[in-house]
Amino acid sequence: MKEDEGSGKREGTEEMAEQAIGRLDKRFETWSAKCKNAKEEGSDEMNGFNRVVMMGRLTRDPQVKQLPSGISVADMRLAVSEHYKTKKGEAAERTCFVDMSAWGKQADTCGEYLKKGSPVLVEGRLEYQCWDTKEGQKRSKHLLKADRVQFLNGGEKKTQEREDVLSPANAAPGEECPF
Repeated sequence: MKEDEGSGKREGTEEMAEQAIGRLDKRFETWSAKCKNAKEEGSDEMNGFNRVVMMGRLTRDPQVKQLPSGISVADMRLAVSEHYKTKKGEAAERTCFVDMSAWGKQADTCGEYLKKGSPVLVEGRLEYQCWDTKEGQKRSKHLLKADRVQFLNGGEKKTQEREDVLSPANAAPGEECPF
C-alpha cells in the first residue's frame, strides 16, 4: 500500500509539472505570435521571453519580511538536482542552487507552510541584480522571481501545535515519551 501512496505522490508531482509546462507552452505561443505580428508590421524589435520552471527543495526556511509599504517578501533558496551517468557509466548528481523570492500573499503562504527541505515547483522569471559591497567590490547574481509556487508535500501548516502533540506532557499515563 505504501508503494501505491508513493507512486501516487510521484504521479501528482509529474502531473503538476506537466501543467506548468503546458502553461509555459501557452505563454511561448502567445509571445511567438506577438513577435510574428511585429515582424509583419515591419518592426525589427523582438521582445524577449523570460519564463522559468524549476522543481527542487528549499535549502532553508523561507525568510519573510514586510516592506514599509506593507507588502510581504519571502526570500528562499532552491536546490535543483540533476541525476546523470558519467562517461564511465557511473551514477552522478549535480545540484544547482538558485536564490528566489515570492511577493505578497504568495510570500505569506510560503512562510506559513514551507520549511527547509520542502519540495516545490516554481514558475517565474529571472532577474539580474547588481550591487557594491562595503569594500567597493561589484557583485551580481540572477534571482528567480516567483509568480507561482506549488507545494509538492501537501502543505502542512507550520505551527507550535505540532510540537505540543509530541511533548512529554501529552503522553498517556504509563507511557514513556521516546525523547
